[in-house]
Amino acid sequence: MAANRGEWAELYVLFKLLAEGRIYSADENLNRNANSYLEIIKIIREEVRNVISEYHTGTSIEVFISGNHVISIPSVEFLTNANLLLDTINHATGRSFDVTPATEAFMNRAYITQVKAKSVSSYGDLGGKNDIVMEIRDHSTALISIAGFSIKAKGKSPATLFNTAPASAFVYRLTNLNDTDMNNINNLFTTAGGKDKNARLKYIVDHDINMEFMGNKIPEGKEHSVFADNLDMIRGDMQEIMNQAILIHYTYDGDSTKLSDICSVLINKNPLNKRNAEAFYTKALKDFLYASFAGMTAGSPWDGREVVNGGYIVAKENGEVLVFHTRDGESFKTFLFNSTKIDRPDASERKGYPYAHVYKINDEYYFDLNFQIRFTS
Repeated sequence: MAANRGEWAELYVLFKLLAEGRIYSADENLNRNANSYLEIIKIIREEVRNVISEYHTGTSIEVFISGNHVISIPSVEFLTNANLLLDTINHATGRSFDVTPATEAFMNRAYITQVKAKSVSSYGDLGGKNDIVMEIRDHSTALISIAGFSIKAKGKSPATLFNTAPASAFVYRLTNLNDTDMNNINNLFTTAGGKDKNARLKYIVDHDINMEFMGNKIPEGKEHSVFADNLDMIRGDMQEIMNQAILIHYTYDGDSTKLSDICSVLINKNPLNKRNAEAFYTKALKDFLYASFAGMTAGSPWDGREVVNGGYIVAKENGEVLVFHTRDGESFKTFLFNSTKIDRPDASERKGYPYAHVYKINDEYYFDLNFQIRFTS
């Protein structure tokens, strides 16, 4: 049974949480807060649509399928198999790989037929991007609730928080150039044959070619930019703030593309002339990151809700599993801010969102830049 690293990590989290019966909160530096945790009453999965599996925690894990008890498994066996799976994940190579026969046999015994379960539709709209649904008791408030959580694993293949799309491109009109400049720019390639984005931007800057921001790309067949509307739902000036951040990313002379470093440059430039620049730009970028986590994308209309029912679970390389609960919102936003970078997606035609080349419409020259947000590790 082959799956990718992130999918196996989700199964590891399932085993680990069932074995331990609780999950501790993380602080903004991804360290355990020993005074804050969630007690796990049960984990709910829907591997087959409308067929609910429930795993009740305790000394033994009691498994119910559609309300019928099917097996009791000592919780220590989930811990043993969690450790076995973690070892497989840490030593595997490639994007997709198989686990040991022992892990597959344990999955079958525990009535787990899918590495990654579907979203649990029977419990309604839990908000956010749910990889696991649990009934929990909050240690701080003693309140019991059913909540959905997103899972990300820190490791060899950093996860993406905001995915690129044709609609996420930023469009610029170029002036003070001609067809010769256009051809010169479009013929700048890396030694590997890809578009040399740095060299193309450098040519534009060095030749005093003006770049006027025109807005976000309007996909073919559409009348407006959904992404622009979504950015406006976050805050009215979000589009211009992201435009400035993208330009800094592509022209930044520093060694880092971390969002926090780009924000420092943004604060110093202060393109929107804010008196409280540090607080303003930091909060704006945190708001963008949190909206991305909460479900905002470039291609689908977003209603502006930042209602994430549960939170965000992180599986660390050493096997520790921690949670950012929605009540820890500011700590979580700070974690996102300190742990993400702007990344450049593939600009090839085969990916369906080519950018970083000059093109003409009605004798005017245009140039697109695109991006994605990825975790640093």
